[in-house]
Amino acid sequence: MTTPRLTTTEYNHLVETGVLTKDDRIELLNGVIYQKPRVTPKNSSCVMRLDRAIYQQFGSKTIISRRGPIELPPDSEPEPDFALLRYQADYYAEAHPSSADILLIIEVADSALERQRDRDIKLPIYARAGIQETWLVNLPESRIEIYTSPADEAYQEMRTVQREQTVESAVLPQLKLAASDILPKS
Repeated sequence: MTTPRLTTTEYNHLVETGVLTKDDRIELLNGVIYQKPRVTPKNSSCVMRLDRAIYQQFGSKTIISRRGPIELPPDSEPEPDFALLRYQADYYAEAHPSSADILLIIEVADSALERQRDRDIKLPIYARAGIQETWLVNLPESRIEIYTSPADEAYQEMRTVQREQTVESAVLPQLKLAASDILPKS
């Protein structure tokens, strides 16, 4: 028996009619509803560090979204840990951000299972949507993986940044951060 797949339109209808609520910790990935993992203190701390470091560089020129939905039709509405969005005066009040609005996505993985879901499911979705750069902050291994050059359902390039190195965005040249400012102390 195959699992029925949902479109983003059908998924949003379930939310609008109250079948799914804002309290449900779920996201739509490739037409399948997944339960989101619990946010650990390390994960939350990392997202707050990212928020501070990136805000200091970009200020009010962009919008920072923390665990907010992005709509990637036809069948995905992930909620990345962190997204840097193009500035929009209404702060996306009328519609969730789409791939054209995204400057950078960052996923934070605090376990092997999260890392696997991010790499095997979410990264291909982001690449298919044409999102130019995605970072995977790998907390257990204390490193940051930077994925660029999306084609079809894969990123063609990946580089790894260790704790003592500098993270430099390929897409946003002005974005340079010390990896130690992002990664929690071991």
